[in-house]
Amino acid sequence: PQASDLSRALPNEHDGLMEAIANWEAEMPVNPVYSALPVGYREFPHAYIPTQDAVLQGGLRRSSIHPNCSFIQDWEDVQASLTWDLDVKEAGEYEVEAMYACEAADVGSVLEVRSGKLAVQATLEEAFDPPLKDQDDRVPRDESYDKAFRPLSLGTLHLEAGRQPLVLKCLSKAGKRVAEIRALRLNYTGKTT
Repeated sequence: PQASDLSRALPNEHDGLMEAIANWEAEMPVNPVYSALPVGYREFPHAYIPTQDAVLQGGLRRSSIHPNCSFIQDWEDVQASLTWDLDVKEAGEYEVEAMYACEAADVGSVLEVRSGKLAVQATLEEAFDPPLKDQDDRVPRDESYDKAFRPLSLGTLHLEAGRQPLVLKCLSKAGKRVAEIRALRLNYTGKTT
């Protein structure tokens, strides 16, 4: 770290750096533009859409303050939801899977994925509650610990080409919590006939 102010000793360097900062700030948008997640390329038919890229509503929380590699935990409110902003490149049929973990006491919750007026849903019928992978850490971390997740097929959903929201929500819960969610997987199965 710098221990003394060098701006007086090196005024030309200081002025040049301050000008560079001002130029950079002038180039940055006042309101940042968040781009949609591109999915649905015919050449790359499988898309993994992590919860770190979702907008959370209804008090949902991630497993860490750092969103990278985090997952949704303690989902208790059935009014809560996750929304991804997608840019679908190829219209057609997509198999939708939720990567989940669920305690035995919470089996029976019903999840729904919706895009516009179309939706698919499935019931969590099998518990899957692996431990966190924390055995290799010597010091507790601030970042999210990892754990295994299992796919739950929600069904096949027709997605039109273009930008659209994709929403995951709970229609009903069977226990105290809905489930832990790591991501959605979209698998392009082809165009509709």
